[in-house]
Amino acid sequence: MRVYDPLDFEALSDPYPLYRRLRDEHPVYHNPERGFWALTRFEDVQEASRDWRTFSNAPSGDLDDFLEVLGPGNFIDLDPPRHDALRDVVRRHFAPSAIVKLEPEIAALVDALLDELAQREVVDLASEFASQLPLAVTAKLVGFPSADRPRLFGLVKQLAVRESGQARVPAQARAAAHELRAYFGDLLSARRAAPSEDVLSRLAAAERDGAVSFEEALSICYLLFLAGIETTACLISNALHLLAERPELVALLRARPQAMPRAVEEFLRLESPVPQLARTATRSVTLHGVEIPAGGRVVLVHGAANRDERRFPDPDVFDVEREVKRTLAFGEGIHFCLGAPLARPEARIALARFLERVERFALCGVPQRMPTHAVRGFAQLPVELRMR
Repeated sequence: MRVYDPLDFEALSDPYPLYRRLRDEHPVYHNPERGFWALTRFEDVQEASRDWRTFSNAPSGDLDDFLEVLGPGNFIDLDPPRHDALRDVVRRHFAPSAIVKLEPEIAALVDALLDELAQREVVDLASEFASQLPLAVTAKLVGFPSADRPRLFGLVKQLAVRESGQARVPAQARAAAHELRAYFGDLLSARRAAPSEDVLSRLAAAERDGAVSFEEALSICYLLFLAGIETTACLISNALHLLAERPELVALLRARPQAMPRAVEEFLRLESPVPQLARTATRSVTLHGVEIPAGGRVVLVHGAANRDERRFPDPDVFDVEREVKRTLAFGEGIHFCLGAPLARPEARIALARFLERVERFALCGVPQRMPTHAVRGFAQLPVELRMR
């Protein structure tokens, strides 16, 4: 069968036929060249995600050497107890009760972006809408000045760039990371002197009190910056792409706007924004007759698990009436995405307001996927747009 290599962009353009073969024929797939074992069935990925003692996030959940770029303190790459201690520093800012208070502001940001798009007939929904909303929301929540958003958008694009087949982060991304590190450091220093109610102020206070080191605070900034923008941008751009190809779905959601929350769950399931993450086996494990040795790298393929027919009937079909079941789009277990309570309402509000205000939209160019294996979304989504 075709080699599964999650760093190969060509394979990622339409990975779902390969995912099906992996689930059916090689549920524990070994790639000796890359040195990993991949799990693709829902139950296996879910159980491995929950069992952090056997499948550790250390030294990194990345498939490349991004840990070198990010530096220490990223709690996604840690296990308890340090993972829990660092996550707890910022947890309250992402609690559902805190996010609900942000919803009116999210709606206002969506309308402001749509007002800008209304001035033109041809727009790029990926870079001018799907990415700009989570950038604005993250800037507000974390504490990045709104005037810095254009600069930050350029940096997040550079930081995400990868080269097909390469496990080393390219120089362009490393340069962006270096610039961001200095930027985050300046902001943290400013918050020590003049605290506010944002996440940066919480991190500055935690550093002052000895709960986190300066390096850990910087890495948490990186994590919130990237995860807060990229994952939600992918969710929204994937949804808009599907809607552009499915006018009957647009009609359904306009007729039944109350179905949007369920539609968001289907968008997440069908096109998982984070297609895979890595773990390291702490002991020898035998699964489906295949031994994963202690120290072996294990790839949890969320994009495959969320289309597992053992869990979801007709998994390749978008079905807003589908029985609501837990997916793995935001991970599972102790590493479940901290920002999930924010990403869901962002997408729900963005898509609902878009369908309310846009009379017609149609693809008018070739959509371009983001040049990375780490997330699945669109870098370019050109459409002709007519507002109501």
